[in-house]
Amino acid sequence: MDLEKFHLVTRLAYQAAHYKDREAIRYWEEGQWHPMSWTVFYDKIQELAKALLHHKVGVQEKVGIFAPNSPQWTMVDMAAAHLRACAVPIYATNTADQAAYIINNAGIRILFVGEKEQYEKIAQIKEQCPGLQYVILFNETLLDKEDTFVLPLSQFLRTGQGEEYDQLLKERVAQRNMQDIYTIIYTSGTTGNPKGVLIDYENVAYQFINHDDRLAVVEGNVSLSFLPLSHVYERMWVAYVLHKGVINCYLDDTNRVAEVLKEVRPHYMCVVPRLLEKIYTKIYENVEKQSVLKRLVFATATRIAKIQLGRKKKGKKPSFLLQKAYNVADKVVFQKLKAALGGNIQMIPCGGALLEPSIGRFFRAIGVNVTLGYGMTETTATVSCWDDHKFKLKSVGTLVPNMQVKIGENNEILLKGGSITKGYYNNPEENAKAFTEDGFLRTGDAGYIDKEGNLFITERIKELMKTSNGKYIAPQQIEGEVGKERIFTSMNPDGTKEEKLREVVETPTDRIVLVGTKPGTSLPEDEVKNLVLNRPELVVEEETIDFKVQERKTDKLYLGETRVVQEGQKGIRLHLIEVENGKRQLKETYDKVAVQDRIVEVGTKPGTSLPEDEVKNLVLNLPELISEEEIIDFKVQEQKNDKLPAGQTRILQEGRQGIRVHLIEVENGKRTEKESYDKVMAQDRIVEVGTAGETTKPVPQEATKPQVSEKADTKEIASSKANQAQKEQLPNTGSAASQAAVAAGLALLGLGAGLVATKGKKED
Repeated sequence: MDLEKFHLVTRLAYQAAHYKDREAIRYWEEGQWHPMSWTVFYDKIQELAKALLHHKVGVQEKVGIFAPNSPQWTMVDMAAAHLRACAVPIYATNTADQAAYIINNAGIRILFVGEKEQYEKIAQIKEQCPGLQYVILFNETLLDKEDTFVLPLSQFLRTGQGEEYDQLLKERVAQRNMQDIYTIIYTSGTTGNPKGVLIDYENVAYQFINHDDRLAVVEGNVSLSFLPLSHVYERMWVAYVLHKGVINCYLDDTNRVAEVLKEVRPHYMCVVPRLLEKIYTKIYENVEKQSVLKRLVFATATRIAKIQLGRKKKGKKPSFLLQKAYNVADKVVFQKLKAALGGNIQMIPCGGALLEPSIGRFFRAIGVNVTLGYGMTETTATVSCWDDHKFKLKSVGTLVPNMQVKIGENNEILLKGGSITKGYYNNPEENAKAFTEDGFLRTGDAGYIDKEGNLFITERIKELMKTSNGKYIAPQQIEGEVGKERIFTSMNPDGTKEEKLREVVETPTDRIVLVGTKPGTSLPEDEVKNLVLNRPELVVEEETIDFKVQERKTDKLYLGETRVVQEGQKGIRLHLIEVENGKRQLKETYDKVAVQDRIVEVGTKPGTSLPEDEVKNLVLNLPELISEEEIIDFKVQEQKNDKLPAGQTRILQEGRQGIRVHLIEVENGKRTEKESYDKVMAQDRIVEVGTAGETTKPVPQEATKPQVSEKADTKEIASSKANQAQKEQLPNTGSAASQAAVAAGLALLGLGAGLVATKGKKED
């Protein structure tokens, strides 16, 4: 495999030559979004590279970045790559001491600093970092006096002007090597100093190849970047979208994500599970405030969506009626929920922690392609992720290409592949611990792989403790201060409550114990012997708790009929017992798995259900709902360009035909159109027509704005203002009469598809 064509510098040069005036990035400044073309973006990277050459940055020299997200952050990163130098990020939120350790350990001579917070920390540790020679400020307003130690970015850039630097830059680029270290990312360990993870260009190239194989990312689409670039997750994603020719939008304030989504309308954005949990909770909080009829519409729509998702995950094609029911649900409910995410979302990579399965199921069901993945800094981010179609919600997906896995001692996940780090910077002891004899990386995570290749994470090995009977348990289950959780529930149409989300109100406090490593003992040998022999033993015992059966009478079912509303689940109760000299003492009891009652509805309505013939006639006489698709041709827009020779044309945007869906009700031969909507929006073809050389001056063409299919009726998902939370409502679904019609229609379609009266099988 020719990895050179996937070298990060090679990819940037290709994109700049290929796309030229096309938008590369977008950034927020002075209250509005500003685009930057590939030509300008690439020129600024080279300007930075030549200024670094003026300051004699050598091959594989470490260049530091201590700043929040910004275009300048990426430009410095890419400029260092052009020089075969090595960019070292420092979290914008790191303490002054943490920053000092990284600066000194990596030997950073030139440091780029973003905002006031980082600038003040550097001022504190200046004397602690004797090797630090220059601090370059992105925010030039922070410098109130001349200082040879601190330079504003504009002044720094002027130092690289001159033809000699052009030639030196070309020579460095021509010498690029796949084994060069691209970056050193320091991980924050639970104990001791952080470790610098070495990532080379071969690691990055393999990630490009792996993502190309697994993800359907389209050039020209838009990505929103708001997670810290100092972390490998967002850093590698930004590198990947640049590799794909995707427009990257920089946001440095995570509090503005909700409002920015509607402005940027991204197709992709990396998130952590916590953000999806907040959105999910807000949606269900808003649903709770709605009328009974709207709640019924929402509950029916989500039920249909989850059943359809279940069939797709099993590789089964949805039935005709199920698909039609989903189309109506999508039009009435889901499109308005997705509008709050900008309306264009095609994929949301999610990582950093496990995602609650019910939340993943909900977003996937409504058509938001959440893709959960697993990785770490040592693996250059992604190791596994969900497939677009077949995956298990409790897993972290299947392995990406060019990756091997095996399960080692204590069920530890061991990895080997092209994206795995070569080790830690100047840390041979940790390198020896990190890898097995046959070259597999020790992840520190316990898990297993099922027969279908899905990877499951069960525990973090380093956070477990071993009891006297050899069993591993989490120490926070028996030590420290107890935390508090807030449980969010929703009311089902049948009146039952369903738990949707648990939110931590008070975080539990771990008990931290220092364990001595000093040779010898603190007690005489005899006392130590007695202490060990007579120490209490902690025994963990499990008790199975049977579930109860609750019967609820309902007049919606006939006498003798029953319906299971909730399946029962046995609970598991753990007892922590201290055994000392044969005496057992119960120290603590807690539920490992909560018991769940079985709830059964029992009919009280006099009479019986309809005879077989009547049911048959009822079904046969239902109006038929058919779907017809209409092709919508695209239009051709011509824009004059006085920079092109007369008669020459250039296509700026390819046209795309649209698809309009008509829902038609057929009853006794009579056709009535009930609804129509655009399944695929038509996209105009935009052509530049050259006018250079013509006597008349070209008339400037007004830039056409992207067509918006429908204005979102939803309120913002999240807001910092307290009064906004009171105003947020579920998207309006019309008048009471239309709501009733929608609810009846969904229920009717659901009945025909066998959905309403049948409880779906629990997934995963």
